[in-house]
Amino acid sequence: MEICVDVIVVGNGPAGLGLSALLSGYWPYFNGSHPDSVLEAKCNECLGTSLVEQDLQYLSEGLEGRSRNPVALLLDTLALPNVDIGEKAPTSLHWKWNDSRSVSHLVLGVGPPGGSWNAMSKHIRSLSPARWLELPGYSISTWYREQLDRPYGDWLCSDPIPLGDVTRYYRDYVEKMKLGASMMSHTAVTAVERIAVPSCGGLNRSASDGSSESSDSTMGNPLSRSSDSILSNLDPFEYSCCEGSFRIDETLTTNFLSGDLTDCCNSIYCSPQMSAEQGKKDYCWRVHATKTDGSDEKIELYCKKLVLACGVNSSPCWLGVPGESLSFVSHTFSDICTKMMSLPASSTVLIVGAGLTAADAINFALEKQLCVIHVYHQDASNPSLIYHKLSTTKYKRYTDLFQLMKGKMTNDLYTPFSRSSIMEFKEDTTCVISDKSKAQRSVAVDAVGILIGSEADLDFLPQDILEELSFDARKPVSAKLNPISVHPYTFECTRVPNLYAVGSLTGDTLVRFIVGGALGVTQSLHTLKYM
Repeated sequence: MEICVDVIVVGNGPAGLGLSALLSGYWPYFNGSHPDSVLEAKCNECLGTSLVEQDLQYLSEGLEGRSRNPVALLLDTLALPNVDIGEKAPTSLHWKWNDSRSVSHLVLGVGPPGGSWNAMSKHIRSLSPARWLELPGYSISTWYREQLDRPYGDWLCSDPIPLGDVTRYYRDYVEKMKLGASMMSHTAVTAVERIAVPSCGGLNRSASDGSSESSDSTMGNPLSRSSDSILSNLDPFEYSCCEGSFRIDETLTTNFLSGDLTDCCNSIYCSPQMSAEQGKKDYCWRVHATKTDGSDEKIELYCKKLVLACGVNSSPCWLGVPGESLSFVSHTFSDICTKMMSLPASSTVLIVGAGLTAADAINFALEKQLCVIHVYHQDASNPSLIYHKLSTTKYKRYTDLFQLMKGKMTNDLYTPFSRSSIMEFKEDTTCVISDKSKAQRSVAVDAVGILIGSEADLDFLPQDILEELSFDARKPVSAKLNPISVHPYTFECTRVPNLYAVGSLTGDTLVRFIVGGALGVTQSLHTLKYM
């Protein structure tokens, strides 16, 4: 099966869903009031005009906050005024839908909408307050009222909620916002390649009645209002330049995409003497994917712009020690919990890691009356540990564990090994630990959970593109240490034209900042002279 759209988004978590909303025509507008008088004055200069059509650099100047991306800071500041100082000010944004602004796109995800949130424990509460987890145009408080008949109110500004509720909200968001036609769930991207496009750039899509849109117009087209985008059912392309217009039917689509068309004039769009920078953009993308619903159907997709929104939770990190692939060793929270469910009380589990996922696994084990050996390489006093930043009232299950890690509380079932590391796992289910004194000891365990974080799985990209993505090409992409290098206002990759990245891949790990990336991408696409 072959499909052709303007934009393909890889990843159907919050970043992909938020971007889909904006590409579908849901745009943000300033409502006229904000606690920051300077920002309020700036936004009121173009009151009634969507942020998508305003100068984002001008509006975001001088803003500070918890994101390194200025557009993310801008949208967050408007959506959640003064939230970081504890105020519960109303939002300064409202969202409007305009179908004529929609862009034909598909959002690909390995599982159902929600991305990695679907793999999280349903009963554990979110670390972020519920309001920080919302996506454009549909609040979680409204969702509670409509879907669960639970009229939750102001407490949502500051309190976490069960992760199961968050997952359901993201799934229901697709239906509420009518994004289903753009979703291609249960689809894994297996390979991506750049292919040449014809050097003449005046590409229009022709409607079936023969009318066409100018290449200078907004990017709405017949595909944006239909999920039936298979090439055999597409309207023909109309290709325009100084020689006039001619039509390319579906039998020539492959020739169009592979660039088998000759130059026909010396305009800026089709001149062989175009600048090097223009030449770099003279290609589109072929995306190979496979259905993960059991059918194993192969799909080939084509697009002009590709957006990476797949996050950094797709590939769990490994220690790289002998025996790590043995069957009693797990690398995900769900796998280790499944194993712990089948263990009798007083069995021993070893948990490696000092993050919140490791903490959730430890608390789960203690609730099951399992003995826990906890190995982590930091000292418990290390200020980089997230536990130092958590409220003892809102996150008691984490802060209590932190007291155990520091030795200020004790539990007969819990044994910490700080400043320690794993040397080897053996087939007899023993583990060799090197403690802070560098002494090695072997311990017998029934199950092991290595929960030391995860990395982005970008293996579907060609090696030459992978080497151009991040700030340090020698290291894998990491949200904190080595994010993808993007333009601060368009989110286009700085060294790979026509490729964009949003969400945790660019360093924004909080959902509240992700929608800013979607705004930057949407503005970039709508301000291009042509796609």
